[in-house]
Amino acid sequence: AIIALRLRRAGWLADTEELRWSQGTRPEEGLQIAIAEVPVGDGFADYILFDGLDALAVIEAKRRDQPVRGGLEQAKRYARDFDAKSPIPLVFASNGRDFHQQISTHCGIWFQDLRRPTNQARHLADWYTPQGIRRLLNQDLDRSLALLTDEPFDYLGLRYYQREAIQAIEYAISKERRKALLAMATGTGKTRTAIGLVYRFIKAGLF
Repeated sequence: AIIALRLRRAGWLADTEELRWSQGTRPEEGLQIAIAEVPVGDGFADYILFDGLDALAVIEAKRRDQPVRGGLEQAKRYARDFDAKSPIPLVFASNGRDFHQQISTHCGIWFQDLRRPTNQARHLADWYTPQGIRRLLNQDLDRSLALLTDEPFDYLGLRYYQREAIQAIEYAISKERRKALLAMATGTGKTRTAIGLVYRFIKAGLF
């Protein structure tokens, strides 16, 4: 019920008791809906997120006292078995508890994008909205990285070390790293560097 509530807050139609496959709920054009207990193979997916007739994600719901991250493996199996020719691209697992780094595997929302074998599981601060998932699925990471590589530095009047700092972050991103730290001294233009970095990411459609 907690997961359904939070999905509703994110813009999905969700009701664990009413919007169930066994109750006759099916995907419909124009509806962004989380259908509960969808039969898949020899089991049941706790939720599948549909945008219209498109199945976008599988959610594995765990009990509050159970580890969360391991639920992604079960969600992956359902994602594969739902449609062998076109597997569901995204998986989530959650037990409804808020995320705390100290017990990260036992709480929060864990997520993995299955479209690239190098994509790693990670935790999210909140559920994706239907629009957010569509933006994610429309993103072409390889194209964005290529655009970033070809993007010139002829704006903001960046100094050479600011350009090098930006290039170091971009290199880390290209290697699938999600965290990086720049250490810059007072007066070296941290704000200008950050603006240049964000501008380039937005222009390339990377985030």
